Amino acid sequence: MIRHVCITVSLTVVIFSGLLSEAIGSNSSETGDSPTNAINANPLALAFGGLNATYEHLFGDRHGLMVQSGFTFKGGYGVAFHYRYHFFTKPSHHGISSPFWGPFIHFEQGPTSAWVEEDGERTDYDIDVTFLKIGLNVGRRWVWGAFNLAFRIGYGYPVIADFKWSPDEPEQVETMEAVSKVLAGIDGELSIGFAF
Repeated sequence: MIRHVCITVSLTVVIFSGLLSEAIGSNSSETGDSPTNAINANPLALAFGGLNATYEHLFGDRHGLMVQSGFTFKGGYGVAFHYRYHFFTKPSHHGISSPFWGPFIHFEQGPTSAWVEEDGERTDYDIDVTFLKIGLNVGRRWVWGAFNLAFRIGYGYPVIADFKWSPDEPEQVETMEAVSKVLAGIDGELSIGFAF
């Protein structure tokens, strides 16, 4: 497992370094007076028992680096790094106010729960979960003055998925963990905030 983490982190650093060095080296400027920074919060995170915030900075004309962090009220936390290539398909698209796509790496850890019902008898389980996923997403940010709205959807392959069950593992542990890995790969954002 440590080998997977080292390889994953190394590849991510190499990819992000290459993309950002190209972006910083860019001398053209299509963004003009458009905002190059955005700070957002995800109001939907409250519905799932947590808080989530993002910050994106645009390097050059099209290369964004977004940092995301969040926590749950049950004690979970997460952090993610996203590279975003902003592309322009209409004259109204410029700078950070445009569609984007790119890779991401996301780590999260925290408690959750599950239950199994057999023969009318319910058994509750507490689970400490650790995920590290790498994937791709696509989205769009709209900017109106200082206000912005961002949406993204994507999927990340769970490079690390560790489950610690309590009081013990259920008989269906393999199926439950397989389904959890698939669902944990889903990546999304619907956030509002300020652009500057």
